[in-house]
Amino acid sequence: MDQIFAVIHQKIGGGRMAPIPTVTPYETYIIIKSVLKGSNDIMIQNVSLNNKVLTVTIKEFDNPDFKKESRTSPDVLFKLMKKVSVKKITTQY
Repeated sequence: MDQIFAVIHQKIGGGRMAPIPTVTPYETYIIIKSVLKGSNDIMIQNVSLNNKVLTVTIKEFDNPDFKKESRTSPDVLFKLMKKVSVKKITTQY
């Protein structure tokens, strides 16, 4: 996790840094790179696991905190509240 946040902190200007979460052996962290198609932000609607394939359902929306023309596709870090073994991650819009 320290290595992941070292990369995140390199890209952030200013003095305020995102806090590094504590990692336990009973949870799983997933990072996905979403693709913005017609909006400027996304939200995770659902996460499901079948036969070691993790499916992440994403919904796009227009976030008033970001200018649409300056927004790049976000990297999304989220935590699963249990340890899972994943072979493949798919995203659905």
